[in-house]
Amino acid sequence: MAQKIAKRSTEDLVATLRAKADKSAGLPIFPEGVTLADVVAHHQDVRRGLGLDAEPRAEHIKLSLEFLPTQKQAKALLETKGLFDGLRFDASDLDWTSGEGELVSGRGESILMAILRRDTTAELTGDVEGADRRGQDREPIAPPRCLVR
Repeated sequence: MAQKIAKRSTEDLVATLRAKADKSAGLPIFPEGVTLADVVAHHQDVRRGLGLDAEPRAEHIKLSLEFLPTQKQAKALLETKGLFDGLRFDASDLDWTSGEGELVSGRGESILMAILRRDTTAELTGDVEGADRRGQDREPIAPPRCLVR
């Protein structure tokens, strides 16, 4: 399938993407919020890896942050059970907070990447004592919970 798509012109690919941009997710278990957070995270993975300064739109970060800690589908899909327990996230550049407990603050993009288990520890502040206990039953992608200790 990838080889077939690779043969298409750039104009054709762009037209196809634009035609489907407003369509909702096809599977109820994979809602738009997860799709948006996934796109933002992978954009940041590439941007950070290449050392580029470009950032996603603030509204995309905020929508992703509003979705991930609150939606049952996101928690099940991203295996985040217990990740948010006892933590209060506060985005310094957005009008967004979530949770109760020990404060973790920083730019919204850094918090989003941490929630998605990318190592943004150096970009966050707060006292998250006990973060090591979160998610002991699975191998972390980055340092435990990617949160400040």
